[in-house]
Amino acid sequence: MAAVIVANWWRGFLFFGVSFLAGMQSIPRELYEAAAVDGAGSGRRFWHITLPGLKHVVIVTTLLSFILTINDFNIIYVMTRGGPGAATQVFATYSYQVAFGQLRWGRGVTISIFLVPLLEVGIVLISRYLLREKR
Repeated sequence: MAAVIVANWWRGFLFFGVSFLAGMQSIPRELYEAAAVDGAGSGRRFWHITLPGLKHVVIVTTLLSFILTINDFNIIYVMTRGGPGAATQVFATYSYQVAFGQLRWGRGVTISIFLVPLLEVGIVLISRYLLREKR
């Protein structure tokens, strides 16, 4: 289980890194300069300028990561095939095992379709958040 978590973290590291870098570059330097003139240390500048500036990036990347991870098949199937004892089983690997391993096509499709409402909730949350910010 730990190996799958580390592999998934490693795979998503670049996505989060680039997202946070873009978010940090969008924060105006004038805010940091004004805070330094007012006597704020690096900790206060990070806490009161950087973190609030990255709020949107954190929310969007977390929701996108949730959507991508809940539907992940490749890493888990290649590394563990859902084992040992279904410890790393997710909907995608379970659907594959039922459909192709047990040749129960209908049940396998039903399991995979069960993911649609879960993913739809994540997509709706991202859409509402992004559209609300435009107004």
